[in-house]
Amino acid sequence: MTDKQRAEFSRRIKHLMIDKDVTQRELAAAAGVSDSFMSMVLSGTKTPTLGVAIAVSNKLGVTIESLIQ
Repeated sequence: MTDKQRAEFSRRIKHLMIDKDVTQRELAAAAGVSDSFMSMVLSGTKTPTLGVAIAVSNKLGVTIESLIQ
């Protein structure tokens, strides 16, 4: 992912987290990663693996495609 793609990915996740009332801790647990790693994903400084991205999309009830368009 480019910096721009990471920023857009994290923006979409944060928006959905608010809409669906999901915390960072809940998202991290669903994805099987630490809270600190999820924080870096949400700030756009780390790129999640495909597995993490899929787990995030599943927890938020959206398709992976909608997060990475």
